[in-house]
Amino acid sequence: MQINLIWAQAHNRVIGMNGTMPWHIPEDLAHFKRTTLGAPVIMGRKTWDSLPERFRPLPGRMNIVISRQPDFLAGHTGIDLQAVTSLQAALDMASQQSGLADVWLIGGAQMYAQALLLANKVIVTEIDAHFAGDAYAPQLGFEWREAARESHLTANGLPIAFVTYLKAAQGDAGFMQFATWNVNSLTVRLPQVIDWLAAHPVDVLALQELKMTDDKFPLQALLDVGYQASFFGQKTYNGVALLTKSPVANVVKNIPDFPDPQARVIAATVPSALGDIRVVNAYFVNGHAPGTDKFDYKMRWLRGMRDYLRAELAAHPRVVVMGDFNITFDAADSWDPDGLQETIHHTTEERDHLKALLALGFSDTHRQCHPNPSSVKAQKTFSWWDYRDFGFKRNRGLRIDYVLVSDALKPNVVSCEIDTTPRKNERPSDHTPVVMELHL
Repeated sequence: MQINLIWAQAHNRVIGMNGTMPWHIPEDLAHFKRTTLGAPVIMGRKTWDSLPERFRPLPGRMNIVISRQPDFLAGHTGIDLQAVTSLQAALDMASQQSGLADVWLIGGAQMYAQALLLANKVIVTEIDAHFAGDAYAPQLGFEWREAARESHLTANGLPIAFVTYLKAAQGDAGFMQFATWNVNSLTVRLPQVIDWLAAHPVDVLALQELKMTDDKFPLQALLDVGYQASFFGQKTYNGVALLTKSPVANVVKNIPDFPDPQARVIAATVPSALGDIRVVNAYFVNGHAPGTDKFDYKMRWLRGMRDYLRAELAAHPRVVVMGDFNITFDAADSWDPDGLQETIHHTTEERDHLKALLALGFSDTHRQCHPNPSSVKAQKTFSWWDYRDFGFKRNRGLRIDYVLVSDALKPNVVSCEIDTTPRKNERPSDHTPVVMELHL
């Protein structure tokens, strides 16, 4: 049995408002009927209640409603309508229907979030408009790939698209995944890194802020889970590493021709079906505050980094640069762009340096894949949140972790997503992984 999800979402990922859809699009309703007809449909109680009474139960389908009070349908259940108390019970009931290969979960938001890990396919009606709402579609992670897209114009002139996403099989040889994660102490976060790699076996993982010397690096623990490591450590502060499934070549530590006692950069050449890819993992200087010696050091370091990447591009057409950049690109990357204007991570000087790096011939893959970032704080996507003042819970964060690709790789970028799940761990890093996928 294949578990599928289907929903319609606005451009801002809204799927509902006050228990119903905030739009009426006949073309989407017809598509929904064509797609789900003849298969079991699973829904939460709120979704059931939102259906017009004349369509309850949805005809031509077995309707399974999940509710803490399954007797709410007492006297009304039958071959086409059942109530259960859990998603697993609903799936078990659906699987008992012999000859049926598909089951569709049709809402609501909590059900989607719960079922996403179990699903194989997601079909989304993308509505090219913004709507106010109080329920949002789950964010599809980097393991989901767009398989088909049908664009349409409704009778009212509204652009919509029916988009099919399929979950990739682990180890798909046609793709390569790169991730960056500032772990803020590998000693503390090693179990989390190993668990994350088990769930997300990326090809290359760049780590920053190891906060350990090379003799303390847990090389064997990473070898035991299938990863080789190139590392450059430093006591208490800084430290970077590249974890790779394949052997690497030409490892370089720190920026050549830029004397620096801090362990901030490690680069290596990684083999791929496209040819060698030069990977640069960098922990950019924080800078503390404008007008300080640390900020001046950041400006010098950024100039040195730009010169280094210019040389790397001349030597290697395929380059990936990733790490903690400690710079927001623009207002969309900050929870409070007005209040933090011209403070550290937000200064014009820092952003000019970042733009100069991109101008060398790089693309910010997250912005490439998400070209219209939200202006609404609650929906902004960040990669760092302060430990203080419930920063993560209140979504008071910054997007300061990046994966850049050179122009030669830009057409191969499939996705770039921020995985916020590790930020919910006990004793988490204040950063979370950013994952980019290339089609080979």
